[in-house]
Amino acid sequence: MAVSAIITALVVSLLAVCFFVLGYYLTTGILPGARAVYIPSTPPLTDNKIGEKQAKFMYFYATWCPWSQKAQIPWASFKQLVQNQGLTYGGYSITFDDINGDTNKGMSSLYNVNAFPTFKLETSDKLYEMKGTPDILTFKEFLKATLGEEKVTQGSS
Repeated sequence: MAVSAIITALVVSLLAVCFFVLGYYLTTGILPGARAVYIPSTPPLTDNKIGEKQAKFMYFYATWCPWSQKAQIPWASFKQLVQNQGLTYGGYSITFDDINGDTNKGMSSLYNVNAFPTFKLETSDKLYEMKGTPDILTFKEFLKATLGEEKVTQGSS
């Protein structure tokens, strides 16, 4: 009798988790735990002036937001790391853009930014949004998942 109660509880729990994941996916279009989300219906613009093997990594923040303030340190460290070592991902060179969502509402609107901090990656033909904790490892994994393998092109020690 106790074994069947345990099995019933496990089945009910599993079904509850499946319904939660399905509900989340149906309402957001994103699977829970996704690190990179391809966004086909918003920019990139056809005249975004991003070269064929270039990518622009954008950090949308608000000065009043404590999560934006917390993300600033790993973002600055990652930018410095990429620039010092000349890191490329999948052959793409990375440029960085810090965008204050309060003072640059046009860019926030153009890229459909509704919360801070938000990280987006734009190439000449695609736009991605990063999901996850903003830290150096997450930034690296996001760029590897969207662009390709990391390569050091200068200043390696």
